[in-house]
Amino acid sequence: MKKPEKYPLAHLSLAQLPLAHLSRTATWDEQLAGRVRQAAVMVLISEAEAEPSILFTQRARGISQGWQVSFPGGGREGAENPEQTALRETYEEIGLDASEIQIWGRLAAPTASRLRVDPVAVVGCWSGASELLRPNAAEVERILNVPVRELVDPAHRVTWEIEHDHTGPGFLVDNVVIWGMTAGITDAVLEIFGWNQRWDRERMMRVPSEFR
Repeated sequence: MKKPEKYPLAHLSLAQLPLAHLSRTATWDEQLAGRVRQAAVMVLISEAEAEPSILFTQRARGISQGWQVSFPGGGREGAENPEQTALRETYEEIGLDASEIQIWGRLAAPTASRLRVDPVAVVGCWSGASELLRPNAAEVERILNVPVRELVDPAHRVTWEIEHDHTGPGFLVDNVVIWGMTAGITDAVLEIFGWNQRWDRERMMRVPSEFR
């Protein structure tokens, strides 16, 4: 695959993005069916503030993985494809209707062995209009629309680690730690679109207990 061109953020329009680098066919590993949960997440990109941003949610405290930062998403139901799962979960969690989302493609994500999840990331764009969002308080503590400029700032990048030598690329933004599968998908999206900048991968940080 041709390495994506590095686009200057200051002059970036979403119309310039190399969408061909996304997959149309990435899907669940059927060999893992029945052993892990098939799931999909929605990576929502907008440029409502005249620069690209990515939407995250901070999960409600009282649910599984409470207080972690994640993408809208969840488990497959019935014979859904990844887009159907991601769109349904997005509506259930943040109230954004499918008609407000333009699907760009898919991104295969590494199986989250600790969670026994086989995820597919669906990437799309939306207007960024906050009035379209109606977060479900039972699942979502708050919504974070983080500028790409902040995500790629080397000062905001770390390599996270937890027990048993689990590590990966992470982000420190808006007083939260983005780690795990969500951070891995974010890092892949930034790389595919040519947004990633050099950062110190030796800068290690143990994930604080409140974000696990």
